[in-house]
Amino acid sequence: MIIGGMTQYLAKVQGMPKETEGKLEKRIKRFLWDEKQHTRINYQTIQAPIDTGGKQLLDIVARNEAIMVTWLQSYLDQSESRATWAYVADALLAHHVPQKFANTEERLRINMFLQSWKTKKDALPEDLKKMISVAEKFGTRVEGLAFSREIMRQMPIWYHSEAKQTLGIKNKECNCLRKNHHVQTVGDTETVAKKSNSPRHTRRRNCRCAACSQAREHNGCLTPYRCFAKARDLLHTLPQKWNPLTRQPEDYETEEMPPPQEEGGIVFDPRITTTGTLDEAFRIFTEGTTVNTTASLDWDNEAELTQSTLFTDGSCINNGRENAAAGAGIYCPSDPNLNRAIRIPPGMAQTNQTGEIIGIKEAVELAGPQTDLIIMSDSKTSIDGVTKYRKKWEDQGFLGIANSYEFKATIASLRARKAPTTLKWVKGHSGNAGNERADELAKEGAEKTTADCVNMSIDPKLHVTGIKVKHLTQSMAYKAIRRAKMKKECYKKALDRRATKANIGRAKCVSEEINGEEPTDRSLWRSLRHKDFSRKFRFFIWMTAHEGYKVGTYWDNIPTFEHRANCTSCGVPETLDHILTECDCPGQKEIWKCAQELWSTKKSDWIQPTPGSILSTGLLRLKNMEGNYLQGDSRLYRIVVSESTHLIWKLRCERVINGKQDFSTNEIRARWRKAITTRLELDCILMSGKFRKKGVTKGAIRRTWKDVLQDADNLPDNWTGEAGVLVGIRAGLG
Repeated sequence: MIIGGMTQYLAKVQGMPKETEGKLEKRIKRFLWDEKQHTRINYQTIQAPIDTGGKQLLDIVARNEAIMVTWLQSYLDQSESRATWAYVADALLAHHVPQKFANTEERLRINMFLQSWKTKKDALPEDLKKMISVAEKFGTRVEGLAFSREIMRQMPIWYHSEAKQTLGIKNKECNCLRKNHHVQTVGDTETVAKKSNSPRHTRRRNCRCAACSQAREHNGCLTPYRCFAKARDLLHTLPQKWNPLTRQPEDYETEEMPPPQEEGGIVFDPRITTTGTLDEAFRIFTEGTTVNTTASLDWDNEAELTQSTLFTDGSCINNGRENAAAGAGIYCPSDPNLNRAIRIPPGMAQTNQTGEIIGIKEAVELAGPQTDLIIMSDSKTSIDGVTKYRKKWEDQGFLGIANSYEFKATIASLRARKAPTTLKWVKGHSGNAGNERADELAKEGAEKTTADCVNMSIDPKLHVTGIKVKHLTQSMAYKAIRRAKMKKECYKKALDRRATKANIGRAKCVSEEINGEEPTDRSLWRSLRHKDFSRKFRFFIWMTAHEGYKVGTYWDNIPTFEHRANCTSCGVPETLDHILTECDCPGQKEIWKCAQELWSTKKSDWIQPTPGSILSTGLLRLKNMEGNYLQGDSRLYRIVVSESTHLIWKLRCERVINGKQDFSTNEIRARWRKAITTRLELDCILMSGKFRKKGVTKGAIRRTWKDVLQDADNLPDNWTGEAGVLVGIRAGLG
């Protein structure tokens, strides 16, 4: 927080040298590890998201690259308010080009992202060099499904980035177009090309039509008909997507959308044309190659359309668990042949939401392109995602959106239709026969033993990648850069820790035995940050999961320190498992005995602590004989186990590192009692409303500490909040 905040302004204004980045990263590492030189957990793991076992630490390099992206955003601004420095940058970029582009005229080099020439980065000032490097690294280019003619006309015609070929840019006619007709953009070229359509125009030098006469008189052109023809030829070097003379989607997208066929429904908007200014065409974090042909999405308005209503739903068995299985259901009241029970393939997220989205996608494709389709779904998220939020999500590259690819594929299928599609929300489980039947089919699909084949390919003409530069923020750019880093093989390898995977696997198995369900990796990592744990224990349990402490076999390969690998009392490798649950040194057994004595006042059975159960404590859900969740018992167990575990570790460190003599039984029990009593007092403090989400309700406190309070019968009813009332655990406990 300190380093990121204090360097933000200077980095934003001046950039940050690489050596400074290195120094700051070194400073962060030293601070994190308390000046220790050698650590067992790599830096990539600490920067990784919490859901994957990281600490989500600020990545200074990625933050600085995100700042460069905001510079790029300012540079690519084509409006009247464009920054002055951007014009200076234009001149520098155009002046310094590699030998390959030396023959291109410097005055025609307008913008390297709109034209085919490249700059020579090594000759540029350092800050400009960084900006261009970041732009190239993350695939900055003009991209979209289709563009309005207004945007096409703003593109430079000379060295057009998407031109299929170059037509002798230095020949006589081209020189005349530039010097006499002042042609610079595609719009200028189109204006000249259309003059060949003037009344009585002929392809002769002495043509007397108004256009040729004006060109000779006002432009000084000696052969207007040749220049008109050359302008048309230049336009035809452009692909269909960029040629304003060809038919474009905007020609048939101007009509208003038809009204919804179902009251309360929303008609999907299939329009694909990017409108506005040239700024809207720039995208970053793009993938693959550019597609320069547009999809033909115009409807045959004279064709007779059949109307069809399909109900869709999603279902998931064991939702949120490792063995989750999702399904999608499609029900057609008028045609049973269209009914489907689909098992979601294992490559997709096995969630109810995935089933909802895939249900809509498959229904769209089943109905056919020439059907006036009505889709009834009980998923507001899916309907809003393809209608209300579609444009915003596409502009932002679906960044941070769950099931992003499924949404993209569904939107592409909706756009490919040749008839209106109405989507309507229906309340689930409310007696609607169609929705109930779709829900049954979805459950049937989820219960299938084999997955169905769901075609998730997207037509390249309907697949746009990246994020619009104009709509970027530094925060969005940072997230996109981090996402790109996480996809790299080297990064995946750094996060692939065998010891970590073994510990997580062990914890998941224990959690399944206790709770009856296997958790996902994500839920387990999240549980290590449970709010019932103290901050110190959160760090300890995270380090334990990663085998981050220097104990046991760590010392085997360090000369003269091999003796530290074994427990001085037991003579066996001093692993964390041994320290927490097996060691004979005073501390471990006494503390767990105290914990069990306290727990015996509860009706729930004591769960003997093991390394796996300690790691999965945050997921524990104790239940009574009727299967009801015991919130208070579960919370007390988390507190007792976490505080006891951390105390065992502290006693071990005091003994081994600080050289303290073995502790007496009375001292150990007193320290354990103090730790638990402190948590009780903290709960009473946290009941204050000023702590908001981090606070604890009176009901939760009472359910947690019921049966274990000292002199419970004589405490006032409001003991949780009354000042001066002393509370503690029973004197006989601990």
